[in-house]
Order: sequence, then C-alpha cells, then structure tokens
Amino acid sequence: LFVPQRDEGLSVVDISQPRLPKVVVHDPSIGNQSGHKQRAAVVGETLFLTIDRDQVAMVDIHDPTRPRSLGMLPGISSVFDMASVNNLLYIIGGDPTTLIVVNVENPMAPQQITRVPIFSEATASRISITGKRAYISGVGIGIKSDLAIFDLSDPTNPTQVGVMTGFDHVWDIAGQGDYIMVACALYVESDIWVVDATNPSQPELVGHFKTPGMSTRVVADDNFFYLSANQGGLWKLKVIDLK
Repeated sequence: LFVPQRDEGLSVVDISQPRLPKVVVHDPSIGNQSGHKQRAAVVGETLFLTIDRDQVAMVDIHDPTRPRSLGMLPGISSVFDMASVNNLLYIIGGDPTTLIVVNVENPMAPQQITRVPIFSEATASRISITGKRAYISGVGIGIKSDLAIFDLSDPTNPTQVGVMTGFDHVWDIAGQGDYIMVACALYVESDIWVVDATNPSQPELVGHFKTPGMSTRVVADDNFFYLSANQGGLWKLKVIDLK
C-alpha cells in the first residue's frame, strides 16, 4: 500500500497480513511540498503521484522497499485527479477541465493518446473508472457540479454518453458497474447520493442518505463502496436493488 502524506513524503505499507500492517519504508523526499492532498495511481511497477496540483511524479516501485524517483510526467499541468486501467493513465487536469489519456507502459517514454474537454467552469474534478466507463464530476465547495459519463471502449476516442446536473459541494465519486456514489459534504454533515447509470444517456437518482461529519472520500471494489466520513467513521456499503 502506497500512502502519500501531503508534505511528509511517501510511506510504503506491507499489508500481506491485513490485521498487522507494517510501514516498511518512509521516504520524505518523495511527494508534495505544499500540503495539498495527493492523488495516486499504479501502473505496472510505476507509482504516479500528483505534486502540488501542478504535476505528476513518477516513482519506480519495482522494489517497494526502495522507491526511486523517475522525475515528472511531461506535458501535464493543473492535475485534479487520475486513474489507471491496464497501461493507460487517465488524468483530469487543465483549464478548462480536460480528460487526458496517456500510455505509460514505458514510463520513461509516455505517449499521450488524446485530450477531451469536459467542463468549461469546474475548478477541479474527480474521476472513477469501472469497466468501459469513466464517471467524472466537478468538485468544490460552493460549486454546482455535473456528473459526466464517458464510454471508454475506444481509449483513443473517449465519448461522453450522459450527464447529470445539479450536485452541490461534491468531494468525491466512485463507480461500481452501473452505479455511482457521489459524496457531497458541507461542514457538519454529508449527503450521499446513489446514481443508476444503467441507461447512461438518462442517469437517475435512486438512493440518498446522510452521514455525520464531512464525507470526503469514497472508493469501490466489485462488491462494496467504502466511505470515509471523518467524525462519522468508515462506512462499508452495498447497493442492492433500489427499484
């Protein structure tokens, strides 16, 4: 497990025994310098980290106990989020907000495949990829956010196939098949929305609940969503037939 710690460097945690996690190395020289939250993705034996929301750092993790800096991913700026599938890195960045697809099979010779404009006004975004879809949302306090749905069947030509408007104070999203969980938080409580995108051209809200505290992070695997709710703890959630 690779844990970027804002301006305190990178920690590598051995979780082969989940009940006894162990930090095997901490390198204060790898990571942010300004205290911004970082986003991370792994492709093969390379770890990609956002740096100061401006760049993407590349780290060789062939030997996880000895992470080695490989420099910065060229041609990338204003990075908000990223996700990896196979040997591709999907980056949300730029102004206006743009989806950037980069082949990083060889991290020392990355190949930019395409750039697709998404939002004209969003100041930041989140991306979650599941199957052949990318779910992308604007994010930020006081900003109305759209949830855009992209078809990634052809990575060289990501195509927007749907959108849902009107979310407030989005902090994070996670996709699991046809379902998307959207965490909207403002100070003391959060609104958690579940969107059904079975028909991506007409996504619909099918669930809603509140959590105490600010829910600022949500991830998903094949079976569950995992939601951190700060003072409200860690939630393990499963979407059943909501209709």
